[in-house]
Amino acid sequence: MVLLEAAGFGLPLISFNCPSGPRDIINNNNGFLIENNNDELYKENLIRMMKDRTMLDVLSQGSKQLCLDWSNEKISAIWMKIFK
Repeated sequence: MVLLEAAGFGLPLISFNCPSGPRDIINNNNGFLIENNNDELYKENLIRMMKDRTMLDVLSQGSKQLCLDWSNEKISAIWMKIFK
C-alpha cells in the first residue's frame, strides 16, 4: 500500500525485492526493484534518481500511469468478474 500511495503522488519507486508485493508494482517504467540486502545497489540507484532530473521525470510519469492501472474502477471490474 505504501508503494501505491507513493505512486499516487507521482513519486518514483524504489524497494528491495521482498517476498510480498513490490515485484507486482515496480517495473522499469516507475522505479527500481533491488535485490534483497544489496544496500550498495539501492544507494546507487537512489543517487541516480536524485542526480538525473530526466530519469526522475520519466519514472514519475510511470508511477502516475501505475495508479491509472490500479484505479478503483479497474480493480472493481476485476473483482466483479471473479464474483460472477
